[in-house]
Amino acid sequence: KKADGSTVSIFFLAKKDLESQAVASAKNAIQMAKMLRHTYVVKTHDSLEVEGGFYIVTEEVTPLLCLQATDAEDRKPAVWGLFEAFEALGFVHQSGFAHGLMGPASIFVTSKGEYRLGAFDLCRKGADAQALIG
Repeated sequence: KKADGSTVSIFFLAKKDLESQAVASAKNAIQMAKMLRHTYVVKTHDSLEVEGGFYIVTEEVTPLLCLQATDAEDRKPAVWGLFEAFEALGFVHQSGFAHGLMGPASIFVTSKGEYRLGAFDLCRKGADAQALIG
């Protein structure tokens, strides 16, 4: 919990499981998540790199892939949620970046059912972005 009592999510990425390029991608993801501010981008509160890995503290979210719709009624909010995720993706592109990793693993859901875009591991700006999508 934060000092104000609100709950957070803490993600940990162990360095021992990563190659050097993946460590660089993790650092990029943290930097981009802190820099990109939009209603539908996962809010990153803090991060910490330690010898064993990376800790990332965000608003309370659950990866979309961890959720299961139980019936057709539960799927209706998903349409709006995807709109929210694509709004965030549009913002990323309008800011001159390419996300580079858009997919179900890049989408998170808040406790209120709002969708957020995250996973900025491959996010790049300008000419680097064109190399990713071109």
